[in-house]
Order: sequence, then structure tokens, then C-alpha cells
Amino acid sequence: MADKKSNIASRIEEEHASLRQLMKVIGESVGRDPEGDFGEWKLELIWTLRDFQNELVKHFDLEEDGGFMDDVIRKAPQESKKAEVLEMEHREFLDELDSITDVLKQMNEQNTSALPTVRERVLALINKLHDHEASERDLIYTVYFQDIGVGD
Repeated sequence: MADKKSNIASRIEEEHASLRQLMKVIGESVGRDPEGDFGEWKLELIWTLRDFQNELVKHFDLEEDGGFMDDVIRKAPQESKKAEVLEMEHREFLDELDSITDVLKQMNEQNTSALPTVRERVLALINKLHDHEASERDLIYTVYFQDIGVGD
């Protein structure tokens, strides 16, 4: 059983490390002023956000639909509310990325007034994702690594 615990925790932690790296790149990209060709800068940022969104979807798939969240609820039903909140946040993150991308698509060289707001939204999303990740780690630790004295 210890192997299963460590495999699940390790896999989630690997995913989190990969996502943190992507979040760092996105934070740097959105923080840079568009240089040269605005259209190229905008398209590159949109593609980076889309790639990130795809990675998030895969990560959320790992956690949901037969993933570790189901195992968490099975092992610790008292934690089901926390698991539900985390799953609900998944949809909110993806919706926010869609919304940010839509705003970017509407921007052009002559109208970049929305750029500060886009930056703020992206950085706020990254901060929320960091908090979300910490909540997931806490849940994993609570369910898989705290011995509460009962068997599986």
C-alpha cells in the first residue's frame, strides 16, 4: 500500500512541478511588453496559454474521473467536500483561461488598453493555481500519509 501512496503522490507532484514551470514561463511572457510585431507577440502568448490549458486539462483528468480524487473520497469520505471544491476550481481555471484568451484575440496594435487587465488576470490565475496546488498537496498528505490507525 505504501507503494501506491507514494506512486500517486509522486505522480501528482511531478505534474505540479511541470505546471509550475509552465506558470513561470507564462508569468514572464505576459509581463514582457510587446516588442516588434504586436500580432506575433499576441499569437505566441495565446498559443502559450492554449498549451498551458491543454496541460491543465490533462492534469485535471489525472485527478478526476477515476483519478486520485475518487481514491481520496473512497479512503477518506470526510474529505469529499474538499475534493468537490478542488474539482469545481478546475472548471473555473479553464473558463478563466478561455476568457483571457478571448480578450487577447480582440486586442490589436492600436488598442492595447486591455493589456494591463490581461496581465493582472493571468497573474491572479497563476496565484490561484499555486494556492490550489497547495490545497491538493495538503489533501494528499492528509489522506495518504497520515496514519489514522485504520486499515484500507
